[in-house]
Amino acid sequence: MKAKTVGFLKLLLSIAIIIVFHFYYDEVLKLIPITITSTIAELIKYVLMSLIIFLIHFDTIRSGHNRHDRSILTSIIYAVVCLVFLVVLTIIVHQTAKSMGKSIPYTFTNYFAMTFNLDWIIKFIEEVVLIPFLLCIVFPLGFSSSVKSGILASLLSGLAYGVVYGLTHYMSLDTVIINAITPAIIMAFLTALQKNINNIWTVIVTYSCYVLFGIFVLGYIQ
Repeated sequence: MKAKTVGFLKLLLSIAIIIVFHFYYDEVLKLIPITITSTIAELIKYVLMSLIIFLIHFDTIRSGHNRHDRSILTSIIYAVVCLVFLVVLTIIVHQTAKSMGKSIPYTFTNYFAMTFNLDWIIKFIEEVVLIPFLLCIVFPLGFSSSVKSGILASLLSGLAYGVVYGLTHYMSLDTVIINAITPAIIMAFLTALQKNINNIWTVIVTYSCYVLFGIFVLGYIQ
């Protein structure tokens, strides 16, 4: 019971950190007498958040790794299979919304069509490395460690991420229901994956691959 309580407090703290950084990071940055570009500032923001979240959940990450260490090949197989599921989920959700006369926006970056330069590297680190790491630690790992029931953990994780997604994208309630539905379902599925295999690194790799190759899914469903 104590471990669950501590895990839940870590979860709440992690979500609060994401929200606080989103709303107040730029304001704090203005107080620092150093001029940096918005691109670098954004990178520093995600590096700081990821580092803080990692330190908060370090014991959980380490203990999970020690108990359920898997081979690289096994992790790759899990990641590929789950990536296929994420793709199928995206297509199903999109087609369902389309049949109801709704349009779900997607913002995948096509890294394969971009010029390789410093901006490419920074954007890649942010979107494919840091953000998947950050989100998977907070939601799939956080909820699966705090909630005993796998189904409940997945539902709460998806709902919580949908709310955070809406808040950080300044969406109204009616807008967030449509725009956040795919991210919420994806996060719920990743939480179910974490609950079943208890290997957060496989979950992170799966989500990173989804972000990286999502542009090809977007081309199919549009």
